Amino acid sequence: KFCQPQCIMIVCAALAPFLKLGDQRDTLKRLPMNTFIMIAGMSFLIGIASEAGLVDEISNMLSNNVPIFLVGPALLLLAAFLTFFSRALTVVCPLMYPLVPGLSESLGLNPVMLISCIYIGAMCSALSPFSTGGSMLVAACADIETKDYLSKKMVIVSAVYIPLLGVLMAASGLFGFFRL
Repeated sequence: KFCQPQCIMIVCAALAPFLKLGDQRDTLKRLPMNTFIMIAGMSFLIGIASEAGLVDEISNMLSNNVPIFLVGPALLLLAAFLTFFSRALTVVCPLMYPLVPGLSESLGLNPVMLISCIYIGAMCSALSPFSTGGSMLVAACADIETKDYLSKKMVIVSAVYIPLLGVLMAASGLFGFFRL
């Protein structure tokens, strides 16, 4: 449990001033605080939506309005959209995984396929510049011009190309090979 990223970052942050690795004020000025605040806010809002019954509403909407063969791709797109602004494994997956039992029972769908669509959809846009992973990647880049170029390319790739490729794979049945 000690090797989780949060623990390692806390230890390194505590050691950095004692080792005089750099000026703390300069480092704080270079951090993209607007992005960090936006990520925290979106994670907070998604948590509130989950507590308010969003899972039941999404399940009812998918069961009643989406053709059965498009439920997997719809879950993938929804997970990719939510992950574009938030963390995949700690926010989006715990929000969407409770959909799986109800959808698999009511529609007769493979639960492994549904879980795979949610997870792969969440990973499709996990490196957007508005998500945690992407913002850390952009923050690590020293050159400002490269940061801007990287941010623009990351938006296009993680918002359009990779999720559409995932939808095509989900619609073709690629994620439904295995059953429980």
